[in-house]
Amino acid sequence: MPAPGILDEEQLTMCMSGDEAEDRDLITLGLEETVTLMLKMGAAFETGDDDIWRRAAHRGKGSCATLGMKELAAIFADAERDDGSAAVRKGILVSLPPALERTRAAMRELLSSALVP
Repeated sequence: MPAPGILDEEQLTMCMSGDEAEDRDLITLGLEETVTLMLKMGAAFETGDDDIWRRAAHRGKGSCATLGMKELAAIFADAERDDGSAAVRKGILVSLPPALERTRAAMRELLSSALVP
């Protein structure tokens, strides 16, 4: 069983169709979207663009929650409502990559490893 708090297993399994190719595509797209949003947030941090930061955080919160990526959704939610300080945002950016790897590992443990890139 994956560690608690990383995945909402019920939500994730509700998203699965049972078709291996479709499920793999869905998970791949969700993880790729997460990486893209993390990169957007990193660029927004560097340029000080609060609007891009918050839009990326909002999108990440929603897409991760939809796929049951609970820990990542919570981090994106924190980013969406942060106080805008550089220290807080730097901490968020540092926390995202290891959370993504924990999510991948938990998905591999819960689902067929063939489904998770």
